[in-house]
Amino acid sequence: MDEALSKTSCWNRSLALAVLTGTLLGLGFAVVEILANGYLSYGMWRLAIGRGLSHWNTGLAVMFVIWAVAFLFDLALGSRQRRALHRTTLRLGSKAAGALVALALLLNVGFLAIGCLHPPRGPNVILITVDTLRFDHLGIYGYSRNTSPNIDTFARDSLVFDNGYSHAPVTSSSTGSLLSGFLPHETGVFQNNALPLRVNTLAEFLKNRGYRTLAVVSNYVLRGSQNFRQGFDYYDDDMEEKEAVRELPERTAGPTTEAALRALERVGDNSFFLWVHYQDPHGPYTPPPHLANLFYEKRDGARTLPFSDTNSSDGSIPSYARLGAHNEYDYYVAQYDSEIYYFDQQFGVLIEKLKELELYNDALILVTADHGESMGEHDYYFVHENHLYDTLIHIPLFVRFGDSYRGRRHDYVQHIDVVPTVLELGDIETDLSWRGHNLLQDVPDSRVVFAETRRRDETYLYTILKEGWKLFYDASTSSYALFNLQTDPGEAQNLIDATENDEIKRSLAGSLHALRLQDLMPVAVERVVPSLSKEEKRKLQLLGYIE
Repeated sequence: MDEALSKTSCWNRSLALAVLTGTLLGLGFAVVEILANGYLSYGMWRLAIGRGLSHWNTGLAVMFVIWAVAFLFDLALGSRQRRALHRTTLRLGSKAAGALVALALLLNVGFLAIGCLHPPRGPNVILITVDTLRFDHLGIYGYSRNTSPNIDTFARDSLVFDNGYSHAPVTSSSTGSLLSGFLPHETGVFQNNALPLRVNTLAEFLKNRGYRTLAVVSNYVLRGSQNFRQGFDYYDDDMEEKEAVRELPERTAGPTTEAALRALERVGDNSFFLWVHYQDPHGPYTPPPHLANLFYEKRDGARTLPFSDTNSSDGSIPSYARLGAHNEYDYYVAQYDSEIYYFDQQFGVLIEKLKELELYNDALILVTADHGESMGEHDYYFVHENHLYDTLIHIPLFVRFGDSYRGRRHDYVQHIDVVPTVLELGDIETDLSWRGHNLLQDVPDSRVVFAETRRRDETYLYTILKEGWKLFYDASTSSYALFNLQTDPGEAQNLIDATENDEIKRSLAGSLHALRLQDLMPVAVERVVPSLSKEEKRKLQLLGYIE
């Protein structure tokens, strides 16, 4: 009898210990996640509490299951007297455990009640990004070809920004700034390395506010393992298609739109944030066959280009962009334009679905590109990542929010303006210092635009733009270049040696270096590339991003 009572006491203590261990493990994991992601530094208390409760619940559940299995096993092997005493254990031996479980339930109910009592007041947010889309190849910006009838129609219903800029000519780097509101050197994302977990994104801010967050991406460098999925409840990076020249996974415009429509079925009654990233017209330029000759007419004596053996381009067609034996410059431009037209058709399908679902009129809809593409300017063909000319960072930007905001804006705006715009419209406050401005309000005339990139040879290039003047700084040679975009939009005449521009040079150089050395990120970011699997390395080598 004494042995049985001792056994009962042991199980009594073990139940309390299991619940306590589950609590400590759960809260321990929660603290690690909250600190690693900097939720408190960003003022994201709701998300921090939610993640804490989630880990606590998991820890309690796991430890209770382990205890229950051991208890039942002992019960099955014990005598009739021991089984009776075990029943007493279940009734009397769990006061401490019961108190912890009751507290967890109370906090869960309270947290859910807060969410119900304070639902998100902000509008639905739809962000559509297009890979490698030049602004000047769209009709709304004056292009002669009819590449973009649906975008043009949408633009007439929106605010059109004539001077929108990205912060880098590379997808991951540019997108990291677009989704975080910080510059590439602050996020630590150069070339196409991963977004550090400590860089909190628009999705996380909105999720903290109670939004349902969904994403559909179609570029391999934005796959979930690169951390762009952080903050999203639903992240569709399923890419079953392959590029025509390389073996890289991708998803073209048609399947991307289908995936976006499936995502819309998941939004429910909450306010939602939907991000859709289209891969077209990223090279190689391979539109659907029925569109291949939409803009191409073969001409005698047409300009031709040599083929390159690498993915770099210096007066030649880079290997990844090569389309069979075609070496005519006009052919490649025509295929690029046809890919824009293909995307535009699918963009129209998505917009019509938003109207059908009665989501179009009241949502905040932002449409932009991650960067542009070079079409031979500066002898640089059909690529984008090694320079900061306007052909690569001057991007289209449209914002629609009801019927009150229409027309054209000529002030300088940039991707870091997107996050502050959404947060302000959603009445979401943070303790962060934003360089960006609300796109629906006037931007200061003295605004500067900043962009930067790390080139293939691991050297850094920076540029700053203010009031039509654009200064470049090459850190590898400590050299500068200066262009007046008002008189020289093609950036063909370097004015760095003109003494009459000395004051402008000094002013721009001072601002450029102040920005490239300034870090407004509230948490320390480990600026390293995460380890890649052999398959990921192989694919990125094909893409030309690593050697």
